[in-house]
Amino acid sequence: MSYRYYGREERDRIARQYNAASVKGEIEYVKSRLREITANYEEYIAACKRQLEIIATTEIKRRVYFKRRQNYGTKRIEIHVGVQEYPAIEGGEKLGWVLMDTAEIFGGKERKAAREYAERLAAQYGCEIWEEGF
Repeated sequence: MSYRYYGREERDRIARQYNAASVKGEIEYVKSRLREITANYEEYIAACKRQLEIIATTEIKRRVYFKRRQNYGTKRIEIHVGVQEYPAIEGGEKLGWVLMDTAEIFGGKERKAAREYAERLAAQYGCEIWEEGF
């Protein structure tokens, strides 16, 4: 649903309007839209609060990803290493997120350095190494 912004352009349009019934109609329309928008936002806030309750009771797992992939822009092989967190639910790996302060990209020839970094992260965060693309 899109919401119309009632800014300067709309206020200027109303300033040129001299039909009282039309202006009263605009007032009623905006009031009804405001109630609808407020209700939608209240429903969204309630859904967010329900999700926060679910998150509070869901176990979060971690894994170190060690991923080999080709950069299609440069055609070079890269090794991506970092820590990924994900909820311990069915299909949770697809909903995971990366701890950005741990993410590193190594060149294809730096596989040994990438492996050492992955092992350090696994020891630091107490999780397993998950390999992809090898």
